[in-house]
Amino acid sequence: MFFVMLGWVIFYYVDFGQLKVCLQALFTLQNGWIGAQAGPLVVGYLPILIIGIVASTPLGGWIYGRVKAAKGIAWAECAYLVVVLGLCLAALVSQTYNPFIYFRF
Repeated sequence: MFFVMLGWVIFYYVDFGQLKVCLQALFTLQNGWIGAQAGPLVVGYLPILIIGIVASTPLGGWIYGRVKAAKGIAWAECAYLVVVLGLCLAALVSQTYNPFIYFRF
């Protein structure tokens, strides 16, 4: 996945000077790029990131097992799905328009 993302960056820029600046910004900490560019993105996706981290560990299975054994599981599963759907919709709405990469060629 790292190489796919790097490939998208390579094909995005039409000028090698811009590509060099972007790659330097990605792999170094020059000009405070991490705080200015990536910081708001990380904060915006933090709830989904936390849910994904918990769900990918044994803790997620343990929590699901405890909830499933409890009474009233139907409303809890429904509430969980509504919350996840809401977070996904919030993430989609907060994004700006990004044209499809192949329309640039």
